Amino acid sequence: MIISPPSQEGDLGDELPYEVTIINPSEEEVTLTITASVPSGWDYWLDTLGMVEVTIGPGQSAKIPLRVKSPAEGVPSGEYIISVTAQNENFGTGYAKYEIPNQPPAKPGIPTEYLSWNHCSIQALSIPTFYWTYSDPEGDPQAGYQIRIDNDSDFSSPEPDEFTDSKDSPSHSYTPLPTPWGNWMNWNTDYWWVVKVKDNQGNWSDWSDPTQFTTPLHAGPWPEFTPSPNRVSLNQVVTFEDSSKCYTSPGNVEYNCRDLAVSYEWDFDYIEPTFTIPADSTTKGNATTAYSDLGNYKVKLRITDDIDTCYSETENLTVTLPLPEWREIPPF
Repeated sequence: MIISPPSQEGDLGDELPYEVTIINPSEEEVTLTITASVPSGWDYWLDTLGMVEVTIGPGQSAKIPLRVKSPAEGVPSGEYIISVTAQNENFGTGYAKYEIPNQPPAKPGIPTEYLSWNHCSIQALSIPTFYWTYSDPEGDPQAGYQIRIDNDSDFSSPEPDEFTDSKDSPSHSYTPLPTPWGNWMNWNTDYWWVVKVKDNQGNWSDWSDPTQFTTPLHAGPWPEFTPSPNRVSLNQVVTFEDSSKCYTSPGNVEYNCRDLAVSYEWDFDYIEPTFTIPADSTTKGNATTAYSDLGNYKVKLRITDDIDTCYSETENLTVTLPLPEWREIPPF
């Protein structure tokens, strides 16, 4: 018994044709029951049925068409054996291979928490991070991705109007660089994003389903202040000169935070990483305090608006003994 071709390649879900040739070398007519065997979950058709009976004269042969179809998904790459058996009181079996090449990753999944925003790391800008899930039939790791963002769910805008990026990276998340993102995005605007991924064999997945998101109304607050002076004596009053900036909608217009309906919280003895609750002061704008103990202090300010709570850089302050007082004494 011969199955031809002996091996052929097909992608998942492909239906491949084979031909089974059965030779009767005997001097008598034989009637054979022909059955095929394929991997579990696969389909096959042997002369349009799953099993056939064929009668072959002495020294004659018969040809039977065989079609084999692999599942549409879930089968890793490799060589899979197809067999056909002819039997009466004796039997014989022929074999062929169905070769599945390395498969591309599955279309990326979009989790429930697919987007987060960083409103506080870049002044006057909010930076998104997009998340997806990755899977590959062979377990090949992700080696890269390409992302597209558009204001049309069908991505029909001309490509220059899209925000696009690609990286060779195993990461299942993407955060755009501040400058190109800030130059492209608009505040309080609906957008859609899609991503496709590449495995380490160079195979690309299909694009993910378009997923909608909305940019924030405006950027988060930017707390900022300067101690004056930054080296003080015991019980000397120090002023923290506020230069914080906040933003409003529409247009992400910049204002002094002290002039808006936001909350200030000052920590005059900040011990990382915990902010003092309740705050040492809730003064909006410039704040003052005095220290009754010697030492080095860290001071931090946080401001909360309708977008987020953002923290200033930590400012350092040193409290020392006062200089000795002196007075001029006339000579004797």
